[in-house]
Amino acid sequence: RAEVRERSLSADDLEKFKKAKSKEAQEWIKELVLEALPDHARVPADRLMRLRWVLTWKIDPSEPGGRKAKARLVILGYQDPDLTTEESYAPTATRTARQVFLQKAAHLRMRVAKGDVKSAFLQGEELDRDLFVRPTGDIAEFLGLRPGQVAILKKSAYGLVQAPRAWHQAVNKKLQELGWRQLESDPCVWILT
Repeated sequence: RAEVRERSLSADDLEKFKKAKSKEAQEWIKELVLEALPDHARVPADRLMRLRWVLTWKIDPSEPGGRKAKARLVILGYQDPDLTTEESYAPTATRTARQVFLQKAAHLRMRVAKGDVKSAFLQGEELDRDLFVRPTGDIAEFLGLRPGQVAILKKSAYGLVQAPRAWHQAVNKKLQELGWRQLESDPCVWILT
């Protein structure tokens, strides 16, 4: 998927992306990702980060034209004042782990399904540090803020260096609560104990 430039879109496509932006903003609101600060709150300029839209076409045969407008609200993570001190390692499943899983499933004649978690990075735990954003233009409007109003990030979001790690930690915590045990040999494999 390639990023789309709004200036090159037709009026019909702009409307599709407006709906996609609204949908993404609703996810941010539903997941309580940020909280508006009162006007009198003072935040040092070096603690503020900006946001931007990443717009793409997603292939979807069920949609007219075979594609669907996708909007992702992304924090400009390179502006994170703690960028160099934040832990960012997030494990991914190894090829061996995937192969063993598929072989075991085939041996047991299990049905394997693949899924996608909607707005995964917005569903992590609350941040343990203060990060602030100042949404501008239509981003503020979609999030129900006044242009230029400062908000504090309550959760990790797309664009932050620690977002994948926070998501993995949230998944691990939930699976352990449900009785699963994470393997030491591969941190992306859990077994039911």
